[in-house]
Amino acid sequence: MQRLELIFDAIPNIMLVANRRKLFKANRAMLDFFGVKNTEAFRAKHRCICELFLEEEGCVKDTIEGIYWLEYLAAHPQRSFKAALERKGKKYYFQLSVQDLHYELDEAYLILLNDITEIELQRERLEFALRGSSDGLWDWNLLTNEVYFSPRWKEMLGYKDDELPCALEQWEKRVHPDDLQNALSDINHAIENKTFFYHNIHRLRHKEGHWVWILDRGDTIVDKEGRAVRMLGFHTDISDLKNYEAQMLEKEEIMLAQSRHAAMGEMISMIAHQWRQPISIIAMEANTVLADIELGMLQEDALKETAEGILKQTQELSKTIDDFRNFFRPDKQAESIRFEALLDETCGVIEGSLAYHKIDFIREYDQEIEIFTYSRELMQVLINIIKNAQEALVEQNIEAKKITLRAYKEGERFFISICDNAKGVKEAYKEKIFEPYFTTKKAREGTGLGLYISKIIVQKHLQGKISLNNEKEGACFIVELPLVLQQEGTTE
Repeated sequence: MQRLELIFDAIPNIMLVANRRKLFKANRAMLDFFGVKNTEAFRAKHRCICELFLEEEGCVKDTIEGIYWLEYLAAHPQRSFKAALERKGKKYYFQLSVQDLHYELDEAYLILLNDITEIELQRERLEFALRGSSDGLWDWNLLTNEVYFSPRWKEMLGYKDDELPCALEQWEKRVHPDDLQNALSDINHAIENKTFFYHNIHRLRHKEGHWVWILDRGDTIVDKEGRAVRMLGFHTDISDLKNYEAQMLEKEEIMLAQSRHAAMGEMISMIAHQWRQPISIIAMEANTVLADIELGMLQEDALKETAEGILKQTQELSKTIDDFRNFFRPDKQAESIRFEALLDETCGVIEGSLAYHKIDFIREYDQEIEIFTYSRELMQVLINIIKNAQEALVEQNIEAKKITLRAYKEGERFFISICDNAKGVKEAYKEKIFEPYFTTKKAREGTGLGLYISKIIVQKHLQGKISLNNEKEGACFIVELPLVLQQEGTTE
């Protein structure tokens, strides 16, 4: 028994044995804290240590929800409790733990007060600093699984401080089902790596039922042995940003639809250019046959040759239809394709229009270059830029019109430059050229969406960049892409 007494007094944390009626025993740490010689001296002044608890929000009082504090704490071992005490004008905070115990043939409780004053002061400083930023603080003890959520953390979800218990499951059960696994995975990764900074975006259910978008980040704290013992972090409500992103995405979808409708009208014009020559040849061949019939000069060999010529031209017409059908076929998956093949398809769509306007289209590229990308979307970008150059050449009334396309690779990057000799883009327009609805043409001659949509496709779908430079003869658009598109679930 004397040995137990020695151990009891040697423990540096405040420890006592008590029940509702009596304080049985206090260790040396408690007696020193209150400045008394022995348990009897303390008992002479106070029936219970709870009489000295400071009334402070979030701290234990002598009764909790109408239940005596010792009995309440013993009945809720999974929860974390703290108490505030004062000594010589200074406030101290203690983490409380209570365990049932038989002492001197009586029912009692073993009570441990662990000094967390420094942690609380750090937390108060952080909360004070965060008040201006509207961030919520969370603090997770990895050894005890105890969690602290600041009042602002709870306020983001529509709760007052005393309405939401500080417990990990309170966060977990409010995370959106689609986000929970990823959030837990990121947390575990941060704990296992110890020096890894935790960062995750997920949704939490608000008290009123709607979802709040949260930017969650934190850091892992380790002890002297390198064990992860604590995580400390912050919540930021980014719902407004997410709503804005959704609105912008919807706006982009509308613009893409408008661009596609405009492109269909332009394609009809291009089809007319593509079909003009084959139809003229078919008409000429048919007139030749009719003339031979009228003159009685129709010969079987000549008729066969004429029929074959007409058949060849109808095949050209059919090929044009296939080219345009392929252009409007949506990309469901990225594919590996030789750039030469993609460019041939592009020319099949636009070369008739270029020929009609007497534009020399020069192509310089390595025939062996192969890329993994969304080919239809890249084709749409190329057609938009080439068509833009064509319109500039026609508008400037350039005599020897030319468009030069060069393609080359550098390391793991692929570059396409499309340059014209239309004198370049005015400096006042360069900053606006990729903006939606910006056009230098008359109101009925352009939607102002072609280059904007090209930028969206290159940056968001093809993981690349697009830029404009004025060269000696005219404008030069440069598209930079990865040779291999990184799809979701793949790594470099």
